[in-house]
Amino acid sequence: MNKVVLLCRPGFEKECAAEITDKAGQREIFGFARVKENAGYVIYECYQPDDGDKLIP
Repeated sequence: MNKVVLLCRPGFEKECAAEITDKAGQREIFGFARVKENAGYVIYECYQPDDGDKLIP
């Protein structure tokens, strides 16, 4: 799995994207966040196929 969906309060997508990007980088997992304003979720897409599994505790 290379994608992780994160739920957040609508309007806080950018903050959620910044936080997951930071946390993933600390674990040396790289990718990018897809953000849609006021959607209430962020999709973090990892560059490596199995890195999404490593982000979920």
